[in-house]
Amino acid sequence: SDAEYYATPLEKSGGVISIGEYLTAPGAKRFGWYVKPTSLLAVSKNSEHPEDAVKLLDYLMNDSRMAELQGTEKGIPLSRSALETLESKGLLTGVTYEAVTALNNNAEMFDLMPPLLEDNARVNKFFEYYELYYYDRMSAKDAARAFVTQYPFSPPLRG
Repeated sequence: SDAEYYATPLEKSGGVISIGEYLTAPGAKRFGWYVKPTSLLAVSKNSEHPEDAVKLLDYLMNDSRMAELQGTEKGIPLSRSALETLESKGLLTGVTYEAVTALNNNAEMFDLMPPLLEDNARVNKFFEYYELYYYDRMSAKDAARAFVTQYPFSPPLRG
């Protein structure tokens, strides 16, 4: 869903957007990782009306009326019935759809996004060390060493 966010201002400024090949180093075996979902829905195990909750989730994810209302506002849906609805209405167009199609055509080349990248404490500490480096209070090597000492990296996940 980020593709439109970046593409729209560029197009308004006269730029031309084109989905190209994924950038990789020569001989790379993977492209990188894929980002997290835009929205997740669930039914609480403590729900007093789980059947009704499931019906609501089914409507939100799969019903053609909801698919048409939602369109691609939160990205390209994963639901096959929602995709079929959007396709039949001619609503699967644009750079977001092209980007998702390219991604889906190369899915085996992506890993899952490492959960470490979602750790707010880790991200905040990274920026603290970045600022120390940026304002010449610490060398890049020392900032990197201090960060990795506090937050060691584990091997990447394989999808």
